[in-house]
Amino acid sequence: MKRIITGSIIIIMMFCAGTAAAYADTDKSCSVKLNGTKLNAAGYDSEGTIYLPLRAIGESLGYQISWSAADHTVHMTKGTEKKSLNLDTYMISEGDHDYYGDFKKYDGRVYLSGDFFSDSLGLKVTEDSTGKLITVSNGGAKNNIIIETVKDISKGEKIDITLYYPKLSGLANQKVQDTLNELFKKEANDAKQMGLAGLADFPTGYDTHYQTYFDYRVKYNSNNMLSVVFTNYQFTGGAHGSTLQTSYTFDLATGKEFAMKDIFNTGSDYGAVFNKQIKSDIKARDLYELTTFSAIATDQAYYLDSTGVTVYFQQYEYFPYAAGIQTFCINYPDLADLLKPELKLTGGTSNQTATVLVEGKDNTLKVGDSCSVTLKGNPTTGYSWQYDIADDSIISLTNESSTPDSALIGAGSTFNWSFKALKPGKTTISFKYYRPWEGTANFLQNVEYTIIVK
Repeated sequence: MKRIITGSIIIIMMFCAGTAAAYADTDKSCSVKLNGTKLNAAGYDSEGTIYLPLRAIGESLGYQISWSAADHTVHMTKGTEKKSLNLDTYMISEGDHDYYGDFKKYDGRVYLSGDFFSDSLGLKVTEDSTGKLITVSNGGAKNNIIIETVKDISKGEKIDITLYYPKLSGLANQKVQDTLNELFKKEANDAKQMGLAGLADFPTGYDTHYQTYFDYRVKYNSNNMLSVVFTNYQFTGGAHGSTLQTSYTFDLATGKEFAMKDIFNTGSDYGAVFNKQIKSDIKARDLYELTTFSAIATDQAYYLDSTGVTVYFQQYEYFPYAAGIQTFCINYPDLADLLKPELKLTGGTSNQTATVLVEGKDNTLKVGDSCSVTLKGNPTTGYSWQYDIADDSIISLTNESSTPDSALIGAGSTFNWSFKALKPGKTTISFKYYRPWEGTANFLQNVEYTIIVK
């Protein structure tokens, strides 16, 4: 249940740009598997933060990776999709959104933190309990909505204010869309007013240039749910600034905000599970506690991502400023008996062995169980596997991936699908292998699995 831990890095980036984080003797090398295939390049665990090789993973996913020596920038390109990382400023650019990233160099190669791969590329990134293997796999389908970035940047004689916040469009419910957009705008404006108020309160005659930097990351955007994290950085002089992190998780159909207790079954003791894990992680990370952690709050701050449920604590809440904003995550499968099944939260990995579905028989599962299907195919012929679940309230897809059978072009691939049992009932999953332009009637193969969930 080890997890990507990225504290607030804005302070470091704004005042130490140009110096890449260096390899430390305590950084642990780990094997990396991408969609079931072991990469030649290793990953690293640096005091709990996972770093992954940008080129090795990017090229495996079909991105062209290039280096611009003139401006020290790494570029990722796939079709019309373009991303870049400036090694001097730590700035990542994606379309209309520029934000600070976290990277290190190992043996002269660029490694980005696991958050980049999960947030930006939609991948699931987990480290096993041994700390020797990092698993990277494709994430689930995203909500069919558009998220644009609103920019409000001003530079003054005494204060610079930079605001980035999301604007949603394409939601089925216009009222919900307007309400969420107003909330996001208010969050940004509150940060701006906080900076201006700090400037007004500061005594005159001091040569201090204030800074307000407000940014966001979409952490989860699936199953009609949206989880967004905001960071509000304020510098008002002194040795360093301060960062306040807030987060929201919404039902996009109704606009309801989910408190942490709302995603778990009524009466489930999820708090005990998190308390145990957090205490274990504090010990493993050798964190100094200003106040001894006892238990998460009833209104605990949290967010969802592709891996699991993450709780976090503000600067000075339990740990010194230098520790940053510490995060603690438990993977979804390890919370399977506690999470509300109707939310269809997916992702992560577990020690649970998935049941391999067998054609022509009743495959019996329990609620929370995982199952899998593996089929052969050759996408170079134009054929592809398409599946249909008769009742997706009983079972839902959690992951799908493909692995080339060899490096030879046209050699074919192995396709894998993972599913999770949500509630009792009987359903079927039908797979058809056909060329999309020829239609389902011209399928070459047809496979059907029957599932009974108890």
